[in-house]
Amino acid sequence: MKPTTSPADRSLRSALATLAGAALLAAAPASLAQDQPPTPPTATPPTTAAPTTAAPAAPTTPSTATAPAAAAATPPAAAQDCMACHGMAKDAPPSIGPNLWGVMGRKAGSTAYAYSPAMTAYGQTWGPENLQAFIQSPATVVPGTAMAYTGVPDPAQAKAVVDYLATLHD
Repeated sequence: MKPTTSPADRSLRSALATLAGAALLAAAPASLAQDQPPTPPTATPPTTAAPTTAAPAAPTTPSTATAPAAAAATPPAAAQDCMACHGMAKDAPPSIGPNLWGVMGRKAGSTAYAYSPAMTAYGQTWGPENLQAFIQSPATVVPGTAMAYTGVPDPAQAKAVVDYLATLHD
């Protein structure tokens, strides 16, 4: 069973994140955000591998070359604030906030997370426009949201976060 946090705990953590700065929380081990004791590092024995000679890669033409998926999902600087409270990896458990993997096209308040009544009542499906508005000013879009973060007021930075979030899907 996954530990849950009360709305009061989430509000306190969110306020602390705002006061202490996202950089401090982003640097904290994930186990702290989930009220679990940190796990000790495990030693991995060194491995030795014989050198191998790989055949040269076949040349690609512009019509067949594809960019790796990871290149499209490089988070913009403004997304660092989000990462202080939200997981963004597939199947990551909720932390202070819900996991944002697959948020684009998802109904607000619909994942396994203790959302505020305001977010559950909002019930809109996240698309580029309402997600950008929410990122710019969460309390304006969803009055009563438990998310204490004030937002990314710069429209270009907020759009960069939305564009990044749109890459987080299967």
